[in-house]
Amino acid sequence: MTPLHDSMATRRKKSVMEKILEALRNPTIFNGLGVISYLWISLSAIHTESWPVPKIVFIAASMALIALIVAWLNYFAWKNPRFLAYGPEEYIRESELEHERRMAGKN
Repeated sequence: MTPLHDSMATRRKKSVMEKILEALRNPTIFNGLGVISYLWISLSAIHTESWPVPKIVFIAASMALIALIVAWLNYFAWKNPRFLAYGPEEYIRESELEHERRMAGKN
């Protein structure tokens, strides 16, 4: 890789979406968002004018769904931390380093 290419890659600004997705790869932030979304769903369900049984069923179903998603994320974060910690730049750089190692071994 040329120095010019390195400097161009490091100068590129990350978009807002890339920054948000990078932050969401952190399990702590994702778990916090799970709690916040559960609270938001349950509070909005409580304040609707409906029978109590559908409210209870909706809150229980949303709590189960959020718990399953959070458990799934935490399982993969525990099983393979690279699943969350690596973004596209890290995978590309890792493959470049592996290629450089292979090329150095051939000489």
